[in-house]
Amino acid sequence: MPRTSQARCRSRARSSRGGTRFFLHKGPYRPDASKSAQWNRGAYLAEGLGHCGACHTPRNLAGAEKKREAYAGGEAEDWHAPALNAASPSPVPWTADTLHTYLRTGIAEDHAVTAGPMAEVLRNLSRAPDEDLRAIAAYVASLDVRPDEARAKQPQPREANGEAELRGKAVYAGACGDCHDRGRGVDGGALPLQLAIGLAIPTSSNLAHIIHEGIVPPDGEAGPWMPSYAGALTEDQLADLLDYLRAMAGKPAWKDARSEARKLVSGKP
Repeated sequence: MPRTSQARCRSRARSSRGGTRFFLHKGPYRPDASKSAQWNRGAYLAEGLGHCGACHTPRNLAGAEKKREAYAGGEAEDWHAPALNAASPSPVPWTADTLHTYLRTGIAEDHAVTAGPMAEVLRNLSRAPDEDLRAIAAYVASLDVRPDEARAKQPQPREANGEAELRGKAVYAGACGDCHDRGRGVDGGALPLQLAIGLAIPTSSNLAHIIHEGIVPPDGEAGPWMPSYAGALTEDQLADLLDYLRAMAGKPAWKDARSEARKLVSGKP
């Protein structure tokens, strides 16, 4: 696995060094004889070198990962790392194939483009051996143990109601709808936002960052692009848009949309 990916994960783990001496489990990885060689390779990489749980697992007060809630969702650099287990909020269930494509390219059919801290991880993972990416994908896909019918069942979008959501609907029509309503199948189109995991996670932080900061590849690199709306949307407009997008996902309103908008636009906690 590329060293820069390891460094990011290890720096995240070092933030909880105070709890490490109490919660660290020493010893070599023990393969699960009931699983395939590919699955065991993926588990070894994800649990060891990749240390995916550093971001995707919640932590206790001592800063250690809550092992009983492995991959139930965590936090990283002011972003939410979504659950990868049976609590996954992804509107479209992940499969080993779509995860492999996502890990290789940063984008997969019916899934959102990578952003935030994960973008750097995937830029480096793209240089890893393909067999390792397929192994990680096989392991991570297996974490969601729900039956197919349960995984496919998702809340239905609801109509905007209330002044804030109606104002947000107007902001969406002017700033987002031209691309996202067309879908990726046409030139200039983007993912229909009902499919975006950022609308379904427990916090508005990821979506607020994406709208405010955009998605811009590093200089000299090709990749998916979305404009930044910093300076184009006021604090209230961003909060209203977040409210409307949450309704689009058929989910209860976020409690932190106003505070996230205020933090990003006005720089106030």
